[in-house]
Amino acid sequence: ITDLRPLYNSFNAETEIPFVIQILTQAISPRIAIEGIIEALADGGFGEDVKEYVEASFTKNKISDSTFIFKLLRKKPAKLATLKDPFFDISGRCMQLENEMYAQFDIWEKKLDELRPAYVDAKMEANGNLFIPDANGTLRFTYGSIKGYNPADGVYSAPVSTLKGILEKGASPGEYTVGDKLKNAIETKNNGTYYLKAIESVPVNILYNTDTSGGNSGSPIMDKNGNLIGLNFDRAYEACVNDFAWNDEYSRSIGVDIRYILWVAENVDNAKHLVTEMQNH
Repeated sequence: ITDLRPLYNSFNAETEIPFVIQILTQAISPRIAIEGIIEALADGGFGEDVKEYVEASFTKNKISDSTFIFKLLRKKPAKLATLKDPFFDISGRCMQLENEMYAQFDIWEKKLDELRPAYVDAKMEANGNLFIPDANGTLRFTYGSIKGYNPADGVYSAPVSTLKGILEKGASPGEYTVGDKLKNAIETKNNGTYYLKAIESVPVNILYNTDTSGGNSGSPIMDKNGNLIGLNFDRAYEACVNDFAWNDEYSRSIGVDIRYILWVAENVDNAKHLVTEMQNH
């Protein structure tokens, strides 16, 4: 409990309230619709008014009272369950749904475990014993080239994206947002050695035609000389079929360029000392 006190000292209700409102609003949306949260709001007489529910909850409970909170941490779960606290109520309802969900997952997993050997045998037979295994827990090497592609008629995805693209995407409709620190760093144009003249910017993400699979996220991307040039983190939408087939026309993996990683460390996170340390080693 002593170790938790410094963390709790950073708690700020003014910051937490809009965050909780956003999370719960998404949770009751038609796309997600978590029953436990919907029922908690309805039982409390709030209907779908998440803002009123959250503000009332923060007002009534003692979540900002660290003395009260740390006393609760010493109580048994059964005692906590008796508290008439809206957040404990939501947590308890969601925990029950989570337990039911994991119980169902266990049933599905057991059925999949029974079928998986036959599925692997079928893949090996269909591919002459040559197929792409899941990369989780295995050491895999693959090679290719940085290369753009045409995902649709008249559409071309360039092999490298830039800082300019981050600002453009942040200004467009959708959930993608650009934080003030990142935006200011881009607009300041303090790009230093990370600037690539060919694209007149700092490279952010790269497309390449390797056959990455599940578990490759975070894998290093190296050039022909063994230099680290990026980290894999995704595949293009059209490349989701890569576990079953590969095609040079559309199979593209996505990685973050190491120059962007270092640029963020230096200009956004103010961690120049870490960049210097890495360069010295």
